[in-house]
Amino acid sequence: GLEYEALPQKSLDWHIELEISQDEAAAGGEKQVAYKRGRETKKLMVKIPSGVKTGTKIRLKGMGLVGNKKEGDLYLHVRVKD
Repeated sequence: GLEYEALPQKSLDWHIELEISQDEAAAGGEKQVAYKRGRETKKLMVKIPSGVKTGTKIRLKGMGLVGNKKEGDLYLHVRVKD
């Protein structure tokens, strides 16, 4: 029989936790986020919707990992501090 070697499925999406205060969550606004992408540290401003809750995901298209001429997305997992 033929054997097929499964290619590892490597997602280019990147997930990081974004911790914000209750005031930031209530008011919304912009927050600078720094994260490592490969060897470089990326910094970007993220718009936070007002009234955001813990568990909300904010997707930033094309800001994830880069590989094979494609870019993944960056997902920020919001966690509101008690």
